[in-house]
Amino acid sequence: MKPNKINHSAVVGLFITIGVLLLVAVIFLLGGQQKKFIKTFTVKAIFNDINGLQAGNNVWLFGVKVGTIKKVSFSGNNQVEVTMHIEKDAQSRIHKDGTAKISSDGFIGSKIIVLHGGNIAAPQVEEGDYLHIAETAGTEEILATLQQNNKNLLEITGNIKTVSKKLLNGEGSLGILLSDPTMAQDIKTAIAHFKAVSVKSEALIANVQHFSEGLHKKGSLANELVTDTIVFNSVRSTVAHLNTASQNLQAASLKVTSFADSLQKAGASLNDPKKPVGMILNDTEVAQNIRVMIKNLESGSKKLDDDLEAVQHNFLLRGFFRRREKAQKQEAMHPTN
Repeated sequence: MKPNKINHSAVVGLFITIGVLLLVAVIFLLGGQQKKFIKTFTVKAIFNDINGLQAGNNVWLFGVKVGTIKKVSFSGNNQVEVTMHIEKDAQSRIHKDGTAKISSDGFIGSKIIVLHGGNIAAPQVEEGDYLHIAETAGTEEILATLQQNNKNLLEITGNIKTVSKKLLNGEGSLGILLSDPTMAQDIKTAIAHFKAVSVKSEALIANVQHFSEGLHKKGSLANELVTDTIVFNSVRSTVAHLNTASQNLQAASLKVTSFADSLQKAGASLNDPKKPVGMILNDTEVAQNIRVMIKNLESGSKKLDDDLEAVQHNFLLRGFFRRREKAQKQEAMHPTN
C-alpha cells in the first residue's frame, strides 16, 4: 500500500506544478498584453463627451498602441476626465502642444484615444500633464449628416428625373435641341462652318509663319529691311523725300486751285456787263463805238503819214533829210566794230 500512496502524491504534485506553471504563463501573457511590466507615465485629458470610452481601452500614437485608459471620472459639471498610462518610450514623441481625440478601432470597433505628438520644437510632455483636445464628430452627428446627405441625394435624384423627363418630352431649349431635327441640322451646318473657318485660320497662320520665316531669311529684302540699318536708313530717307514731294505737290495743288479760282473770277468779270471788260465784250453799242474809234485812228494815222511825207519834201527841211539818209548809207557801208 505504501508504493501506491507515493505514486498518488507524485501525480498530485505534478498536476499542481503544471497548474502553477500555466497560471504564471497566463499572468505573464496577460501582463504582456496589458503591458503591466513596462514603465509608464500618466497623462490626462478632459472631454465634453467620451462616447462610451471605458477604462482598459487602448491609446494609439501614429497607429501604434502606446498605452491604456487607466481611469474615467467626472470633472466639474459637464466634463469627463480621462487618465491614461503611456509607455515611457513614447514620452519623447509626445509634446506639450500634442492633442488627444476619441476614435474607434475600426468602423464599429471599441473606442480608443488617438494621440497627436505635436510640434517637435515644443517640450515633451511630463508626468500628470493635460493634453489638448481635438474635437471630433460623434456618431449621432455623423448619422445626422449622413441622413441629411441622403435627403439631398434624394432631392438631386428627383431633379435629375424631372429634367430627363422634360428632355424626353422635348420641353425647354435643350429638349427642343435634342428632339428638333432642323435645329440639329443647323448645328451641324454651324460646325461645318466652324471647320471651314478653322481651315482658313490654319492657312492664314501658315502664311504668317512663312512670312515670319522670310523675315529671318538672310539676303531677302524683308530681312534687310528689318536687320540692315543702312537699308532701313535709305528707306527712311526715301520716305522723307516722298513726304517732302507730297507736301510740294500739295502746295502746287493749292496754287493751281488759287489760279483756277482767279480764272473763274476773271471769267465772271468778263461776263459781267457792269465791268469795263464785260461791257466791251457784251455791249454791242460800246463795241460799235470802239470800231468807229479804231477806224478814226487808222484814218488819222494815214493822214499823219501823208503830213510827214509832205514835210520831207518841204524845201526848208529837205536838206536835213538828205544828209541823214547819206549818213545812214555810209554807216551801212562801213559798219563800226
